[in-house]
Amino acid sequence: IDLLRAAVLNRESSNTQAVNMQFTHMLTQIEVYALKEGANNNVTINEVKIYGIPAVATYTDLTTTWTTVTPTTDIAPFRKNASDITLSTTATNVGGEALWVAPVLDNNTVVSVTYTQNGSQKTKTMEPVAYGSWDPGKKYKYTITVIDDGNILFDTPKIVPWTNTNGSIIIVD
Repeated sequence: IDLLRAAVLNRESSNTQAVNMQFTHMLTQIEVYALKEGANNNVTINEVKIYGIPAVATYTDLTTTWTTVTPTTDIAPFRKNASDITLSTTATNVGGEALWVAPVLDNNTVVSVTYTQNGSQKTKTMEPVAYGSWDPGKKYKYTITVIDDGNILFDTPKIVPWTNTNGSIIIVD
């Protein structure tokens, strides 16, 4: 579910003209993609978990701040995508549908990837805060590359356009 907000300040109730409301997204979208390096590198993503972001948060409009109420954990993650996905040399979505999250990013936020490479299973983690903050209304695409030597590279996230669907004009009397 997306949250939108709009505000018009200093408007008198006696003014009966239409009010133009500019809506903005309050949440951030997150996507996780993965690919392998090398044609002989057999890699399957077993599980992607994202945790440390709030499952519940409050927003205060007067100060435009989010406050974490219920953070998620490794045991109870915000998202867990457990389907086995065989990687190719082209990036594949391994995190499931795009996540819409409160833009609360701190040192507790973790992306954990469990993968099997040439018969050996490993788990690696990445802290997105190392790459900066999350801004509302933006979409962050994280790409993971599993390389031949058994290591994994977390690329700097790409900020890509948030695709809006066209709605209709709603007149409120």
